[in-house]
Amino acid sequence: MVMERLHRLPRFRHYWSLVACEPTLASAARALIPIRLAQPDTTALTFRLSSEHFIRDARFRLVYYFPADPATMQQCSAWAAQAI
Repeated sequence: MVMERLHRLPRFRHYWSLVACEPTLASAARALIPIRLAQPDTTALTFRLSSEHFIRDARFRLVYYFPADPATMQQCSAWAAQAI
C-alpha cells in the first residue's frame, strides 16, 4: 500500500527504476568499515559499520554500528545503563 503510493510519484519512480537496473552487490558478511566519532565528553569512539539486506530487494538494507574497541564498548554500556 505504501509502495503503491510512492510509485505514483514521478521522481520516486525515476530513481527506483535506476536502482533496479544496477547489479546486486554482495552484502557484507562481516563488519568492514571503521567509523570514528569524536565526542566532547569522552574519548573518540570507534565503530565497525556493517549492513545486510532487509528484504530480497537490495535497495532496502539494515545498517549496524558495532563497537570496535574496549573504550567504545564501555561507553555504549554506560549509555545503555542510562536509558534504563
